[in-house]
Amino acid sequence: MNRIILSVLPFCLLAGITYAQNNNLRNPKSPTLLGLQRNYLSNNSNKLLKTNIFLPSQAIVDTNAKFSYTYDSMGNMLTELVQVYANTTWGNISRNTWTYDNNGYLMTSLSENWTAGAWVNDTRGTYTNDIQGNTLTYILEHWTNNDWVNFYRFTAVYGSNHSLLSWLADYWVNSTWSDTYRSTNTYDANGDLVLTLNESWTINTWVASDEVTNTFDNNHNMLTSFDQLWQNNVWVNLTGATYTYDSNHHILTYILENWADSVWDNINRLTNTYDANSNLLTQLNESFVNSVWVNKSWDTLSYGSTNNILMHINKTWTNNAWINHNMQLYTYDGTGNATKLEYFSWVSNQWVYSQGTLALLLNSGKERYAYFCAIVLFQYTATGITDQNLSAYTFALRQNYPNPFNPTTTISYSIAKDGEVKLNVYDIIGNKVASVVNENKPAGSYSVQFNAAALPSGIYFYRLESQGYSDTKKFILMK
Repeated sequence: MNRIILSVLPFCLLAGITYAQNNNLRNPKSPTLLGLQRNYLSNNSNKLLKTNIFLPSQAIVDTNAKFSYTYDSMGNMLTELVQVYANTTWGNISRNTWTYDNNGYLMTSLSENWTAGAWVNDTRGTYTNDIQGNTLTYILEHWTNNDWVNFYRFTAVYGSNHSLLSWLADYWVNSTWSDTYRSTNTYDANGDLVLTLNESWTINTWVASDEVTNTFDNNHNMLTSFDQLWQNNVWVNLTGATYTYDSNHHILTYILENWADSVWDNINRLTNTYDANSNLLTQLNESFVNSVWVNKSWDTLSYGSTNNILMHINKTWTNNAWINHNMQLYTYDGTGNATKLEYFSWVSNQWVYSQGTLALLLNSGKERYAYFCAIVLFQYTATGITDQNLSAYTFALRQNYPNPFNPTTTISYSIAKDGEVKLNVYDIIGNKVASVVNENKPAGSYSVQFNAAALPSGIYFYRLESQGYSDTKKFILMK
């Protein structure tokens, strides 16, 4: 059985514990350290972390706080218990509980606080999903005067390829749902998000607030992203971002500009380097001051033989020299699970423990355990999931690898139930040009090689169909 490596990343944007899926709806490419790692985990088949065999069962934070977790057989988190150590005993603070449907899609979430020796409701979330697992509705309620009271509602509409077409945010006002925000997305023929229009409900009508316009290359890499505000019935430039990439589609540079006095002014520039395994090695952060790029911060990262991160050092540019600022260290057990995360600050020319944000990312960067502390100690539990059935519980079609390809490529997919499976290839005008799979298969995860030697160069689409589920992805044959 192959060992599943638990990938640990030291980057996070929020303090406290978070167990959630990252959905960046406004900007598909994030140049931050955390965003780069999320994109890398999600887009590289050799680094995809399916539901992990081992998951954290306990995290001791700075010796005086404890987070305890339980999971179902599919690796979904069921409970999170937060306790603090006082008067020689662990005392309850808060508890979160989640439920899922038979496909492993989230149905409910419940948050409770320990008050006067009893659990007291705080918030409750209710979710509905389509067959592909896309969230259709989410309703958040608050526990008020011993009853659940509506607070917020999210409603989404998706296209045939899981593309989010629009979402609506409502708030509960005077015993009725009141429209508040609306966002509408437009995609090009390649499935790339080229326009997002955001509107607010004002005086009983939808009024534009801002829009984001994106451009992409033929490999779906975002090249530019410009944000405009709707002011006095005209669009006014606000910010602009420009990206460059290496041959492996990693972000090399990111430049942020601000619209001022009718011209674009540079604000910030990030420059990245990577190793042969596509791990991020360095990130240089610069500010534009007096028409010159000036150093701001410098991040360096090192990895072990299994590509798990070992060290992350951040330096700041002070008095024309790089000065140590903070450092995170990571320790692993023999199965690649992180057992200790440590945070240090540079004080009086030496590293000393200090509190900062430490994060652990699992399952292709979708799930995140984050803590604001100096030390985190982890214990793990075996979920019962093996590398033979990691993806056997959900329907999924993954991006082929490599892409573009010549003339062979690998397509991976999974099906949740035993049944008929069809995997076909179509040309750009919809003609079927190849049948890759057409047979009954048991539930599980599969990879199949497609040989396009008989086809001319061009853009093609491959489509998976099984028991009411369907998904289509684009790939490019370049001979």
